[in-house]
Amino acid sequence: MFKQTFFALILLIILTGCPAEDTLIENSPKANFVSVSPKAGETISSDSVITLTYDIPPNHVSVWVTIDTVGDFETTETGLEIYGPFPPGDVSIQVLWNGGEKWLNYSVAPLPNKAKLRTKRKKS
Repeated sequence: MFKQTFFALILLIILTGCPAEDTLIENSPKANFVSVSPKAGETISSDSVITLTYDIPPNHVSVWVTIDTVGDFETTETGLEIYGPFPPGDVSIQVLWNGGEKWLNYSVAPLPNKAKLRTKRKKS
């Protein structure tokens, strides 16, 4: 009898899955995109910082630069900052968060040869 109950329980778990993570994501507040600076479509430098503003801080964020590269970003009280260096040329940045997606396209101007790239600010 124990074996049948045990296997029935295992089968039930397999069929229904574990909804804990999905439930957390679905129940977390959904941030709405408000603005971006610099505006999409502008020319930026390789060491630019792109700031996205939301009505509430976004959850479950991922950033992709030119599809195959994970972007360097940090969430803030009002949104998100995406840090370069960005590759020179046309760059597409995909930002995903719980409740939304935003594509940002920029033309990135190369830095002069002797210019140093700015790196991500460290938290104090």
